[in-house]
Amino acid sequence: MASRVSGRSKLRKTLSRMPKEITAGVREAVKDSSQAIYIDAQAGVSRDSGDLGAALSVRIRGDKLGAAVGYWKKGNKRKWALAGWRAHFTEFGTRGYAAGDTRRSKNSKTTSKIKRKIPARKARPFLGPAFKVNRKFIKRRMTKAVNHALDRAARYGR
Repeated sequence: MASRVSGRSKLRKTLSRMPKEITAGVREAVKDSSQAIYIDAQAGVSRDSGDLGAALSVRIRGDKLGAAVGYWKKGNKRKWALAGWRAHFTEFGTRGYAAGDTRRSKNSKTTSKIKRKIPARKARPFLGPAFKVNRKFIKRRMTKAVNHALDRAARYGR
């Protein structure tokens, strides 16, 4: 789940051009915010086998001005194979099929007939609620850090 801020790319470009001493607070706020979401997601993930929680990870952008919490195949195939591929199904649930139904995969021209009943799985969200719980904290923390960095840059430029 990504945040929606208007002018985000322009702000990120502006911050990335500033000296690292000025944007250190923003970088710290990004790290703290992503860790807060990660901790709450870990607490909320279903513990059927424990693999889903073990595969959850935080990625911080190279410029350290952005972060994401989730599951990625690239760069961590072992964790993806372990449970990362199941995360979407756990978060959003699945649709059930009755025996004899016809199923067509996305972007596929072929169809397949279902041989046996496949029950629907109820959604058990954990990433979305973790973000929602921390949304106000993140917004406050990031606003304060960005404003502080911009104030320091304005004073530094004089």
